[in-house]
Amino acid sequence: MSILWYPLAAMLGGVIGAIVHEATHALAAHLLGEIVAVGWVGGINGGPYVDFHVDSRWRSEVVRKAPLVLGVAAAIVVLLSFDGLSAWWMFGAGCVAGLILMSPEDLFI
Repeated sequence: MSILWYPLAAMLGGVIGAIVHEATHALAAHLLGEIVAVGWVGGINGGPYVDFHVDSRWRSEVVRKAPLVLGVAAAIVVLLSFDGLSAWWMFGAGCVAGLILMSPEDLFI
């Protein structure tokens, strides 16, 4: 196996992790309130967003922190499954990185 598969697997995992990150926001917003908009902001250097409305501060915190909780759980699973460097493990690590990557809006109101 070529060493080039490792960074490619990690990058693919990062893209999938970022998609799951935003989908987690959308799912939590749907369950705890309402989704106002989903889209892309900031042009080519920007990123996806989920705009939502909920009735209380704790629900807002749950929606904004849900990907972080899922990412920490996924990180534990990926770390416990490590049995040597492989393309599948790099893919999992990339997924975790995409899930845990938080924007300022995710951390602060």
